[in-house]
Amino acid sequence: MCSYEWLVSKPVSGGVFDRADARRIKSQTFIGQDLVPRPRRLALMNLFLHGVEPHIYLGDTVYEPDRGERYDVVLTNPPFGTKGANQAPDRDDFTIETSNKQLNFVQHVVTTLKPGGRAAMVLPDNCLFEG
Repeated sequence: MCSYEWLVSKPVSGGVFDRADARRIKSQTFIGQDLVPRPRRLALMNLFLHGVEPHIYLGDTVYEPDRGERYDVVLTNPPFGTKGANQAPDRDDFTIETSNKQLNFVQHVVTTLKPGGRAAMVLPDNCLFEG
């Protein structure tokens, strides 16, 4: 929600967009996925209450097949759970075959970016990429 609020508060737009841009921003800009139903429902509700039509899938981004969707910007945090730990996903779009869940998540983020796309990832202080 903060990214939407930031976008509409930019001095360039001042919260004013032409109708086509406003419709696209509200209905085609916010796409996500969560493994756990409750946080997904909360995100859907929050965005809906702010007038945004979100598309948030329920599922595992690392261990499910690539959807083929590509994005200009990805804002995310890696999975912190243990589901799938010590298990390499069966994905042809990953360059490195590893059971390191955090590294696999980074590979997922990179494969979902359009050429020239940007990504920002929130990481815990103790996150180490090893192996």
